[in-house]
Amino acid sequence: NNWGKDFSPEDHLRQVPNTPYFEGTLRSLRDGMEYRLLLNGREVLDPAAIQYTTPESVAAARGPGQVAYLNSIFRDMDTRPVRKTVDFRGRAVLIGEEGLFELAAKWTQNGQKGPANKVDTYRFIAESGLPQKMADMGYTHVEFLPFNSFVDGDEWFLRYQSYGLFGPDSRYGAPQDFRHMVEAFNHAGVGVIMDAVWAHYPTRAVTQKGVRDLNPVGQHHFIGGFGKPIFGSAPTVWGTNYYDLENPHVRRFLLDSGLQMRKLYGISGIRIDHIDGIRAQPGGDEFLKQVGSEFAAYDPGFLIIGEMFSDHGHSLTRNDMGGQGFHSANDVDFFYNFVQKFLQARDEEIDLWRLQNFFNDSWRWDRVPMQRWITNHDEAANKQPGASGDYVATLVNGGGWEYVEKKTKIWGALGMTMGSIYLDMPQMRFLQEGNLNNNPHLDWDLLGLESQNRTNQFFSHLSRTIRDIKAFAPQNLHPDLINHVDNDNKVLTFLRIDFETNRKYYVVMNLGSRDLHNYRFGVDASGAKSYK
Repeated sequence: NNWGKDFSPEDHLRQVPNTPYFEGTLRSLRDGMEYRLLLNGREVLDPAAIQYTTPESVAAARGPGQVAYLNSIFRDMDTRPVRKTVDFRGRAVLIGEEGLFELAAKWTQNGQKGPANKVDTYRFIAESGLPQKMADMGYTHVEFLPFNSFVDGDEWFLRYQSYGLFGPDSRYGAPQDFRHMVEAFNHAGVGVIMDAVWAHYPTRAVTQKGVRDLNPVGQHHFIGGFGKPIFGSAPTVWGTNYYDLENPHVRRFLLDSGLQMRKLYGISGIRIDHIDGIRAQPGGDEFLKQVGSEFAAYDPGFLIIGEMFSDHGHSLTRNDMGGQGFHSANDVDFFYNFVQKFLQARDEEIDLWRLQNFFNDSWRWDRVPMQRWITNHDEAANKQPGASGDYVATLVNGGGWEYVEKKTKIWGALGMTMGSIYLDMPQMRFLQEGNLNNNPHLDWDLLGLESQNRTNQFFSHLSRTIRDIKAFAPQNLHPDLINHVDNDNKVLTFLRIDFETNRKYYVVMNLGSRDLHNYRFGVDASGAKSYK
């Protein structure tokens, strides 16, 4: 746009006193203007741009057939903070995980199935009734696969190659549309969780060639005084670079991106991807500590979940016990040592005593409430031995459809009732078959079938019950949660207590295939006058 080629005094960059930063004035800006930065003679993308061009955004802005150069986009945003978000505290957290377009593509509203164009996705979700539907299903939060700007392509794993962290991806709509969508979820009482890719960034994209080639304009061209990329140069197994978290300005860059997503758009939480990789980098632990402290200072009701597979005590320790400030982490022991081992098993193979170890570990090490799940995007896409690589209905198939329905219900209910933070994919509730690679779109038409509708109603009722009973909230977790284990009959009972009212609830679960009549188990009768 020729800015900077004819210098006037106000065009010159000026150093901000007592900082390493510079500022300048850009004239004749307009919403949607495309631009690049000129850095030491090289054209590069603005690492902090709110959006970047995609073929979808270019077609919407300038009509079909236009060349979709890879540029930064200036957005004239309403910068008033979003105040009303969903506070995770005080009740169980029930998360539905989905992709943005995958949630909407097969949803019918006013005779229209899905958004007319992919670029209409944010606005379609906001105005289609989907946020209220997720609330009716009992979800307190929806966790979307990464929606910051990412490399071209529809495959789910490409979303973890993000190169724009300060705003939503333009292929699904404008920032104002995204804000409109998040506010619609907030209004329905469902918080939006952002999958934050803060461990690494792409330097090239095999899916982008020619005018959309990322390599010549990527943020790896920002070079520091020692001749190395400022943002980081350590390679990952995915062909990306780890962020240099030892650099306080890089940490500030990442923190500011997350705080902006909370402030401008009103997201209610983050799921931090690849904690193990972050921790392995110099400065990684300091960065995670900053995340916990700064988000808590800005919004104490903001939910922080860490995705990790190593047993790192400091990351898992509760904040009040000196931890890093996470509110939850994924319970890999529960999934890989119980779900993956026994989901497809017959009665005689299931070992219920293993469950006690997960609870004892949590209390022995003062851990944060651990997130349980039966399936998530990784387990529904990546082939591994056991219960992984497909949706649950496909994984447990083999004993007839009634077996699939009952097995799905009891295992989903197990993950939901044995803790206070739970995640599933709605595909599980719909008894959808296949996996995230070959059948990614949530098939809402399945609810027209009796078994699928019955299963979804079961999970909806159970979710709303758990959501609205304070005994299931994180602050009411206690070390005697497992009240009774009957490994012969494959029956468990959980004791949940509302310590404010001292009301007790017993959850009785039959993971076996036999009907049991007049089943008896012990209860705590101290101080009680009646049972219901």
